[in-house]
Amino acid sequence: MENNDAILRRYPEDRSLKEDEGRWWVVHTRTNCEKIIATYLRNREVSYYIPLYNKKERIGCFQRIRVTQVPLFRGYVCIALEKREHSLLYDSKKWVRLIKVPDQTQFVRELENIEQALAKDVDAVVYPGLVVGKKVIVRSGPLTGVEGIYLNRRRGTQIGLRATLFNQSVNIWLDPYTRLEPI
Repeated sequence: MENNDAILRRYPEDRSLKEDEGRWWVVHTRTNCEKIIATYLRNREVSYYIPLYNKKERIGCFQRIRVTQVPLFRGYVCIALEKREHSLLYDSKKWVRLIKVPDQTQFVRELENIEQALAKDVDAVVYPGLVVGKKVIVRSGPLTGVEGIYLNRRRGTQIGLRATLFNQSVNIWLDPYTRLEPI
């Protein structure tokens, strides 16, 4: 049975992020209103994207694991909408401001890398600021084709995926057998 109330990462689902290149804007939402905005946009058939990941936490005295889908970038929803259509948003009181995406190509490339990583259900940690280091591309493993920044940590290797517009980085642990190639 299909749940119509479930929040989709991407609406419409079968549409790639590149198809909306040139129309992307970012909605800065009120606290914890990302899913409300997504439902509002879906009801008006406005194309949007929210990077969602599965947050795992232990609850109760038996330490059961609860998995919930939460937005990767708190307070932001990416929408594909022409400027003349922005009046569709004015009915909702759950957003604060619209942010123009200056470099559409870079924005789409960064979101595609993040989406590819999240689709593999990897553990992702968001850090403020942009990571610096050597650019690499993953050549083996589940993240094949993802571009990011090589991070050598004491406990292993990570790849940092930049989200320049949000001024945040998504760090993902790699297994030791993953092959990386400098770009």
